[in-house]
Amino acid sequence: MSAPLILVTGATGFVGSHLVDRLLEHGGRVRALVRRTSNMRWLEGKPIERAHADLLDPDGLRRAMEGVTDVLHFGGRIRARAAHEFFEDNADGTAALAAAYRDAGESGGVFLYCSSLAACGPAPDEPRAPFPHVREDDPPRPMSVYGRSKLEGERRLERLRGRARTVILRPPAVYGPRDEAILKLMRWAERGWFPVPARPGATFSLIHVYDLVDATIAALEHASADGIYTVSDGEAHRWEDVGGVIARTLGKRLRSFRIPIPLAWLAAACAQFSATLGGAAPLVSFDKVREMRARCWVCLPEKATRDFGFRPRVRAAEGLGETIRWYRAQGWLRGNP
Repeated sequence: MSAPLILVTGATGFVGSHLVDRLLEHGGRVRALVRRTSNMRWLEGKPIERAHADLLDPDGLRRAMEGVTDVLHFGGRIRARAAHEFFEDNADGTAALAAAYRDAGESGGVFLYCSSLAACGPAPDEPRAPFPHVREDDPPRPMSVYGRSKLEGERRLERLRGRARTVILRPPAVYGPRDEAILKLMRWAERGWFPVPARPGATFSLIHVYDLVDATIAALEHASADGIYTVSDGEAHRWEDVGGVIARTLGKRLRSFRIPIPLAWLAAACAQFSATLGGAAPLVSFDKVREMRARCWVCLPEKATRDFGFRPRVRAAEGLGETIRWYRAQGWLRGNP
């Protein structure tokens, strides 16, 4: 018998393309949901099916679901010029995809949604072992429109209960080869500077893209996986430590500077004003500044380890070093690979 057909959204992106690679390595059958304007650079030449549809195209989604057993939903919007754009893609789009799967997909499969730690917000201000962190059963308190839109996407999946096993992953910041977000930080470091976008003493979680893919595959394969899971490398990082790893890998002395909150507010105001005039979605927003002020963005993968055996295998020092070497090999950073 042939392997089950898996539909992947966000397959042309950073995380989704790595997920497609791993599925193909395991002999999986993959159908990628893509727009006709999508950049296919990470998927070119790979033995996958393509379904051309938008998340808000009900007919196209139903056609894309024909014969599909499992859905791995990694598509979504991480920057927007206005709040409604976040909700259209991350909430309404997720609901439309779930409805198409319910109506046209194969029964008894898995719908896995990659949400975000932003959906639950920072850790509560209370002592927890081994250090303060977010738990899956904490009442959600997102600090951004993005976080609220991802949380609403989670809630829209209730309609699948009884129709499919539903898994929601809440990763923190994801990094690794092909990531263009952390590349901006690396380019600052390449010039000898290391901006710290957080208050003193702030801690946060990270997860390497390989570990997020591992968690996804494990949740897909283990029938015991059901519900919401935070996934991370299991550590509480500080910006100073991350800066040290980057400095050693680049072979540079970095001059760290903490971004003053008033300056961050000003940059956000300028970026938002530019967006209202028809510019690109801002890299810095008022929501981002509010998130910068939180003391703890840490989560642990304990529940994921217990339910489906996920254990992170890439420590930050190793993963950041590998990522920098990949950037250099691609010519995204100067220096020898």
